[in-house]
Order: sequence, then structure tokens, then C-alpha cells
Amino acid sequence: AYRPKHSVMSLAKAKATGFDIPSWREALAQFLASID
Repeated sequence: AYRPKHSVMSLAKAKATGFDIPSWREALAQFLASID
């Protein structure tokens, strides 16, 4: 499928449902804590 060169995925629908989207730093910290 054709995609524009500078397209960014919108998280608006996920946020509207109340889904918590952590920053990449928070997600990395959670991952590293889980593999200890």
C-alpha cells in the first residue's frame, strides 16, 4: 500500500478509549525491570 514519506501514526483513537500509552522511556524502564 502506498504511504506518504512523512506519515505519523495517530494515537488519538487509542487515547480516546482511555488506553494508557507510556512514553518510550517509561516503556523501556518497565521492560528492563521485568527482565531482572
